[in-house]
Amino acid sequence: MRAHSATHLLNWALRRVGAGRGQRGSAIDEDFLRFDYATDDCAGEEDTVENVESLIKNVITDARNVMVQKIPFADAAKIRNLQSEFKEGKEYPEMVRVVRVGNNVEDALAVECCSGT
Repeated sequence: MRAHSATHLLNWALRRVGAGRGQRGSAIDEDFLRFDYATDDCAGEEDTVENVESLIKNVITDARNVMVQKIPFADAAKIRNLQSEFKEGKEYPEMVRVVRVGNNVEDALAVECCSGT
């Protein structure tokens, strides 16, 4: 579960510092993760990496809750700070699994649809 939560935090932190254009895929194992992310020119800058690392460490130090719930897709698509990207013309299930770092959706740090581990 640790690596799974880490992918959500990494995606959130990269977006927060403005490094890139979003997650393209991932592979998660018990103690390993591979995270595919489309980057831009700033992603290789040293301070970008340090900023991402600092954001993630702060969340871990704060011991924020990781919450999972199934909600209707239509409701998930309306979440203001949702990190997920929906493709036009693609069909999605009626109910989707939403993972968030924080107690409620309105002020959660990372919120995204997730098919699980």
